[in-house]
Amino acid sequence: QRARNYGRDEPDRRWEALMEEMAACKYERMEEDATGKVVPTIDVTALAEAVNGRLPTPFGAAVLSERPVSVIAEGLVALDFVEKGC
Repeated sequence: QRARNYGRDEPDRRWEALMEEMAACKYERMEEDATGKVVPTIDVTALAEAVNGRLPTPFGAAVLSERPVSVIAEGLVALDFVEKGC
């Protein structure tokens, strides 16, 4: 949403589309916690794949599988949220 609101999205609105997918819970799954209660969790792998596909220079499969959170963080870098703040 901030990418769109601050004019940092790409012309194809790829980051806005990711926001809409996240709002639709596309990257959530139900999982049993340590107590046996079923709770929603983030599917980090699926989210990392979605972010990776929107990066100017996507990471290879090894980085994607070994460090998915780093790939997600790179999305914030690509949007200048790290350098300019969000």
